[in-house]
Amino acid sequence: MENDNKQDPANEGSASRSSALDDFLLEEQVIGFLGVSKGTLDRLRTQKGFPFVSVTGVARLYFIPDIVTWLLSKRRWPQEMANVPEDNAGMVDV
Repeated sequence: MENDNKQDPANEGSASRSSALDDFLLEEQVIGFLGVSKGTLDRLRTQKGFPFVSVTGVARLYFIPDIVTWLLSKRRWPQEMANVPEDNAGMVDV
């Protein structure tokens, strides 16, 4: 055996590529994470500005830090709910 520690050039950088993709979710994962339907996710994306990365015309990835930032921007505090009409008191528009 010459050098067991030699790395295969074909795999060089594959660990860094895979770790860079660890911060992305597929659409199905986002649906499960948020507990919403595909239609709701589509509406969030097209009407409410939910962040995504377009890979192709139909394939999308979702960057986890962008999702967290978007969700935090939609956060409502109890004092804000005091100004909501009684019939909408339990509803938060996301």
